[in-house]
Parts: sequence; C-alpha cells; structure tokens
Amino acid sequence: MKEHTRLCVSLLTLFVTLVIFVQTNVLTIMIFTLKGETKQVIQVAKETEEEVVQEKMKWQLNIPKISVSGTIVEGTDEETINKQIGHFTNTPCVEGNIGLVAGCDGYEENYFAKLENLELGDVILYQYGEEKKQYQVTRK
Repeated sequence: MKEHTRLCVSLLTLFVTLVIFVQTNVLTIMIFTLKGETKQVIQVAKETEEEVVQEKMKWQLNIPKISVSGTIVEGTDEETINKQIGHFTNTPCVEGNIGLVAGCDGYEENYFAKLENLELGDVILYQYGEEKKQYQVTRK
C-alpha cells in the first residue's frame, strides 16, 4: 500500500510539473507573440506617421527646361531611386550641399537622364516643406 501511495504521489507530482511546464511555455510563447505583434503595430504606426508627414510636407525638385518634376524621399536604395528622387540622409535638406540621387538610364523613372541638356542660366526649383529655393546652372 505504501508503494502504491508513493507511486500515486509521484505521478501526481509529475502531472502537476507537466501542467506548470506547459502553462509556462504557452505563456512565454504568448508573450513573445504579443511582443512581436506590438513591434509590428509600432512599426506600422511609425510608417503611417512618416507617410502622413511626407504628404503634408511637399518635398520636390522641378527642372522646367528638361521637364523634370519629381517627389523627393529619404533614402538612396535602388527601390527608391527606381521611382523617385532619393535624398542622402547624411546631407542637409535646406541649407548646404543637399545630396540627391535619381535614375539616369535603365530606371523606371529617369529623372536625371537629360541633365546634360541644361545650359548656363537654366533654373532648378527645390522645395522642402515651406522652404523654396531657386538655383541656376552656373557651369557645365
């Protein structure tokens, strides 16, 4: 009888341990899943906020002589410059040397393909939010 009781207690202890183990792992998985979903929600919210800011803030380049009119976005990866004008993030947006890049040939949008057609005095218009600048070609 004593051995039977010990066996029952051992089995019951094993069962309780298994239940606790399973619950702990399920809770851990749920927590990591929720953390991941929270990160995704935060990332989506951040991207949406950036898009709203981008929509409110007009950022573009116009070069009337060669019929260039394009939106400027942060980044210089191939996907960006395939369709838009990219801004080198480590360069200023208003004052100083504003670093821009766009496709010449072989891209979906070839914004800078006709730059060689610009002449001295041709106008380049740049807008960053409310800040508008007008540049002129001074050398070729």
